[in-house]
Amino acid sequence: MATVAVSLEELLARLRAAARLAERPHKENLELFTEEARRLLSRGDVRDAAEKAWAAYKSLLGLILATRGLPLIEERIRRTWEQEGAARAEKLLEWWSGTGLLVPSAGQKLDTIVNLAVEATGDKEIAAKLHVAALLHVFFYHGPEIAVVSERRAAEAVQDLIDWVKKKAKQYKLLQP
Repeated sequence: MATVAVSLEELLARLRAAARLAERPHKENLELFTEEARRLLSRGDVRDAAEKAWAAYKSLLGLILATRGLPLIEERIRRTWEQEGAARAEKLLEWWSGTGLLVPSAGQKLDTIVNLAVEATGDKEIAAKLHVAALLHVFFYHGPEIAVVSERRAAEAVQDLIDWVKKKAKQYKLLQP
C-alpha cells in the first residue's frame, strides 16, 4: 500500500485542530476537579480530594500546552520535519495529538510536558508543583504510609495545590470563554 505524502502545513493544521479539541475538556476538567477537590476536602475525604487536585494540575498543564505551548510544539514538529523527515514529524505529531495534549500520568512523558509548560510560560513554579501533585497522586492510591505524608499535611497540600491551579489559570487567562 502506497503512503500519501503529507505537507508540513497539513501536519501543523492537524496539531492545531487537536489542540482546539483538547482545550475544551481541559477547561471543563480544571473547573470540575478544583471544585470537586474542595467539596471532598470539606467533607474530610482527603484521599479522593488528593486525586482531584492531581487531575486539576494535569488539566492546567493541558490548557497551557493547548494554548501557550502550541507554538513550541509546532516548532519541534517543523524542526523534526527538516532534520529527520516527514515520517518522523508525523510520528511526533501523532504523539502530541494522541498523548501529549491529553497529559499522561507516566514519568518521562509527564516531565516532557511539564518542561514544555515551563518553557511556554517562563514559570518554574509549574515544575516545582509537579512534586506536590505527584505526591498527592501517590497518597490517593497508597495512603499516608507509602506517600510518607500525614492526612493533615495532604489536606493542606490539596488546598494549596487547588488554590495555586486556580491562580495560575486566572493569571494565564486560560478560563476565558
